[in-house]
Amino acid sequence: MKFRIISRRDSRVLLVERDHATAEMYKLGLLLQGFSVDVAADGEEGIQRVLGGELPDVIVLDLGLPRIDQWTPRKDELEMLATLRSLRLTQSIPVVALSNNPEGFDDALQHGATECIAKWRITPRDLATEVHSLVRRSDEF
Repeated sequence: MKFRIISRRDSRVLLVERDHATAEMYKLGLLLQGFSVDVAADGEEGIQRVLGGELPDVIVLDLGLPRIDQWTPRKDELEMLATLRSLRLTQSIPVVALSNNPEGFDDALQHGATECIAKWRITPRDLATEVHSLVRRSDEF
């Protein structure tokens, strides 16, 4: 069996984050470590980006706050995760769930998150290291 090691420069990350300033901070940290980064503002846009372009190697998904307006047809982040796991094309993409509220991690893991990390415990550089580790692991299989 032949293994191909993906370098960081080849690796694509989809970052789903509602807060623009936080998204820019994490995006910059990933870019400085050589990743290609696409940003989506919510779960609905995240699904559109995944299915409408090149598949990312890793998805970083901020769980954010639950939707208050239940009549809004847009998908939240957990719905995005469930959709990704239901599609054969995206089932194996590693997903890192970030949140300021770790109480949502159980739901994220049940919906198929690969890893859950508290936002206050991770710097942009730490996130880039974690993403690189996931890319390496997923490439080994």
